[in-house]
Amino acid sequence: MALPEARGGQNPAWRLPWRGILVGYLAAILTGAAYALAVHSSGWWTGGAWEREMLLFIHRPIPAVLDRLLLIVPWLGTNISLAPALALAAFVLWRRGRTDLALRLVVVETGSLTLNLVLKALFERTRPDLWPKRGQWDLASFPSGHMIASLAVLFTIAIVLRAERGWRWPFVAAGVLLTVGQCTPRYRRE
Repeated sequence: MALPEARGGQNPAWRLPWRGILVGYLAAILTGAAYALAVHSSGWWTGGAWEREMLLFIHRPIPAVLDRLLLIVPWLGTNISLAPALALAAFVLWRRGRTDLALRLVVVETGSLTLNLVLKALFERTRPDLWPKRGQWDLASFPSGHMIASLAVLFTIAIVLRAERGWRWPFVAAGVLLTVGQCTPRYRRE
């Protein structure tokens, strides 16, 4: 492994648009904060009757096997499962000389994870208490870590695979994971 060259050299890390990355990250935090404050000031922060009615309406018993599967599948769209996979992918890309793509994965995963943690720490919104919470749905509900990770990380993986292999199917796979992850039962009636 070669040591990084001095700033301005051939090291791809210095060629990344760091100013744009920082501005984008700060814009994402400010947008999330503005949205949270707007929802909070409108009185909808703790949810409303409509939210509870909707959850009660869509909550239906499903077969136990499907229930367990739908409890496990959404973990594929979280930073908990994506971080190790991205670390491995970044290492493989780096070894193949695609440091630019490896760095893109690392920056997006780091941004996704920290954006979620920062906003959850600033605006801890509890989930409705209609049923016992299971799995990761015992955590704060704002922002949605699934949405952040799925949109940012999964679509970045699709972009990287398009650049590296010319594949288009990862965009469809990312969309399916996003949809399944958002449409799964978060609670179970006892």
